[in-house]
Amino acid sequence: MPLVEPQKLLKELSELWVGLGKGDGASQGVLRACAMTFIVVTEAENTDIGETLAALMPEHPSRAIVVILDPKSEEVSARVFAQCWMPFGSRQQICCEEVEITTPPDKLKDIANVILGLTVPDLPVVMWSRCPSLFDLPEFGRLLPLIDKLIVDSNGVEDPGGFLQRLVAIPEVLVADLAWTRLTRWRETVAHLFENPEFSGQLAGIHELVVDFGGDVPPTRGYYLAAWINACLGGKIQSSMHKVEAEAGIHAMALKNGGFQMSLELLDGSQAELRAGTLVTRLVFQRPNDYLLLREELKILGHDRAYESALAGALDMSKTS
Repeated sequence: MPLVEPQKLLKELSELWVGLGKGDGASQGVLRACAMTFIVVTEAENTDIGETLAALMPEHPSRAIVVILDPKSEEVSARVFAQCWMPFGSRQQICCEEVEITTPPDKLKDIANVILGLTVPDLPVVMWSRCPSLFDLPEFGRLLPLIDKLIVDSNGVEDPGGFLQRLVAIPEVLVADLAWTRLTRWRETVAHLFENPEFSGQLAGIHELVVDFGGDVPPTRGYYLAAWINACLGGKIQSSMHKVEAEAGIHAMALKNGGFQMSLELLDGSQAELRAGTLVTRLVFQRPNDYLLLREELKILGHDRAYESALAGALDMSKTS
């Protein structure tokens, strides 16, 4: 079976730009934008990513390479197209390239050479894996040397400890987990509270953290949150996971200091309640979608020291819980 040739796809991309440039004569042409190569690996039943990519492109213009793993496919196929938008008040379109490759999972090892030929020289290469079983494929290792950063999502994995172990073991590639990114609002709330002089004096005496979670096993988010707080407090607090009858995920956390307690609890999909001493307040806590999570992660193309510390701490905690 002949493979898709990257030279052929690059030629089609060039022809695509020529065609776009000859488009609407009333416009002022097309601006080509690219700041990275953004690879997305997904499964055939989970390809609803067009809206997310389109939303990301204005802020993170990329050459997007979408790899669809389809067990029903008998051969590798590919197509090219453009994502375009026109900024408000402008008559010039801004466009980004997208290459979509459909392949049987066992041909993924061959797709690595195709991707290599399609990456934009001298720009970062980021891969977003939407395929939970990608780590189980022997071909996964062929993709790692091509990328600078790997973005995964451990939300809902059945074996959090095993997943964290695999993340730690990935060699020479920066890793990110959207489960960690979902904690940004939690972390900001805790940090802002203890920046308040009224409560900052309570930090030294905090000795216990309890994270309430729903589901069969503690989620990676729970471990991440506990590890981050423990690191911020010098690694001296006792952390525990407490199961509650609720949907999977973290639902509350509590920090204890003798008679003082600070707690943060989700009330529904968009609100949380913060309690600290006599303070009781409601906060907006919307659930971020893939676009908002990726938008945040794509701003970090170097080391994220807070996450790397939380990942190591979360792995240690998962081994003892």
